[in-house]
Amino acid sequence: MNHASPSHAVQPLVDALIAARRSARVRLHLLPFDARDHWQELESQLDCVQSRIEYEGARIRPNAADKVRELTESVAKFLRQHRLDVS
Repeated sequence: MNHASPSHAVQPLVDALIAARRSARVRLHLLPFDARDHWQELESQLDCVQSRIEYEGARIRPNAADKVRELTESVAKFLRQHRLDVS
């Protein structure tokens, strides 16, 4: 019995997390020092969710997409708050 996940099932979720992280990392040098702690928290959450998605594969819970959307929105809000978004 094969428990491996088809990569197409979880890859869009992983890609969304990677894109959010890259979007922020490009502009991190512009952050004030106090905002970097908040970014570290967000990045830790991104890492945790990405690892869980990659590990669980096909067994991933249905709310994983909601968590990814929540995190990517949090990153976008963070960037807007610090005027780092690219519009």
